[in-house]
Amino acid sequence: VSTGIYLDSVETVSIKDSYWTSTFYVWFRWKGDKSLDPGKSFQLVDAKIEKKELQDSYTSPDGTNYQCYRVVAKMTKFFNTKLLPLEQHMLNIYIEDAALDDAKLEYVIDSASNISPSIQVPGFKVETYTQSSHPHTYQTTYGDPRIKDGDFTSYSQYNFALDIKRIGYGFYIKLFIGLFAGVLLTLGSFFVRPADTGPRYGIPSAAYFGAVGNTYMVNSIMPASGQFGLTDLV
Repeated sequence: VSTGIYLDSVETVSIKDSYWTSTFYVWFRWKGDKSLDPGKSFQLVDAKIEKKELQDSYTSPDGTNYQCYRVVAKMTKFFNTKLLPLEQHMLNIYIEDAALDDAKLEYVIDSASNISPSIQVPGFKVETYTQSSHPHTYQTTYGDPRIKDGDFTSYSQYNFALDIKRIGYGFYIKLFIGLFAGVLLTLGSFFVRPADTGPRYGIPSAAYFGAVGNTYMVNSIMPASGQFGLTDLV
């Protein structure tokens, strides 16, 4: 089954809540058995379909079948925050058939896939997109006594990936401007006369609380994680 996606828009990218939402068109084209109906049984992996609408469907005289759907979906994505706020992410859409394994249905990528030139992701630059198709094996027999242990089922999986990259250093500066101000205040205390012990001790103390406040602000936009990244090092 020849399969492709036209990514129409990216509505939300939430790094803190580990998800992103989009609207896209997906189509299926195949020859032969019309009852195969891949549009009816396809599903998204690690995602929830909010809306699914059939846009077009036909069978041509030469036996070619075609279906096109408009889909609005919410995808789960655990973002890598090690390089935040200078990071790059890949937004993936994974499609599998819910009923037929890869012995009965195999997705073949369609070169007609594309992305809308009007796609914008606030704070990010849309770099490029890639697509691939490969078997996805589920390491279980689902408790079915008819299936031998180790005889796992594989399903053909189509993957559409959009690369996005943080734009410049603007977000980096905005994120740490309170910390930078605290550093400048601390350095400024060295220009106070040694006899003025109050300001020499008071300015670094105020700067410290400013740095702590900046840390709370940075952590508010990041998901819970035990890893240390760029923001922690800064």
